[in-house]
Amino acid sequence: MNIDKDIRDELIELMMKSINHYNSFKHYEWVVKPAIPILFFGNIIEYLNSDIKMITVALNPSDKEFDERRFSFCPDKLNEDDAMKVLDTLNEYFKFNPYDDWFDRFTEKIMNKMNVSYYSNKGFINRALNTDLCTPIATNPTWDGLVNNKKTRIPNDLSDELKKQGFKIWLELIKILKPNVILISLAKEYLTSNNFVEKTILKNNENIETTFSYDDVQNKDVKDLGRKNITYFTHNKIPDCKIYLGVNNGGTPFRNISYSETDLVSDLIIKHMKE
Repeated sequence: MNIDKDIRDELIELMMKSINHYNSFKHYEWVVKPAIPILFFGNIIEYLNSDIKMITVALNPSDKEFDERRFSFCPDKLNEDDAMKVLDTLNEYFKFNPYDDWFDRFTEKIMNKMNVSYYSNKGFINRALNTDLCTPIATNPTWDGLVNNKKTRIPNDLSDELKKQGFKIWLELIKILKPNVILISLAKEYLTSNNFVEKTILKNNENIETTFSYDDVQNKDVKDLGRKNITYFTHNKIPDCKIYLGVNNGGTPFRNISYSETDLVSDLIIKHMKE
């Protein structure tokens, strides 16, 4: 991996921690096996060479990442010596067999107008990486099922420990990657519980209380325009970075926003980034 040696060494060290994190939980039946801890998805070399360094954030990797062959390296057993091999296969993710039904959707459309993409072959000059806030471990069910579904949820102390370790890994990763923009599409409590601070709602019209007016939206029958809000956050351990939340009530990130509305979201973010 042809990147700055200091960054490379930091990533290897963090991947070792991620492998140990995975190994400490892999005996549970809800952990996908065989698998690798997914510290990030995407071409980190191109990301580091981008003018706009954009990170997107979900909760944890889907088990569908391992339903098909998407990774060139995914052994039955992992140890710390495998750290560089895991990093290399994550770096190649969008070249191999990415989960397009997740990645090539609303978030990608928002990023594209800012000349950013997950994909190297689309012609956009800036490369984004996807990360996971709660844990880099793929689970079945995914995070919502682990903590909210009565039939599949795990004990609170176990999910709390998984999330505590996972967020620590995520924050260390962000300190290494130093993004200047983070796009997050989760329930707001995942941010507030991790010391993100809500600042303001991005608005197309300062005379309204929501990001969108009814003139802006495709579906005029939508009852709650607040579900489409884009909110600006900060975090005291993530300096020089604009963090934007779009509430996710539909599974796929930014699904509350239609494809026809993604351009407005991009425009509002671009405008706010310049302030």
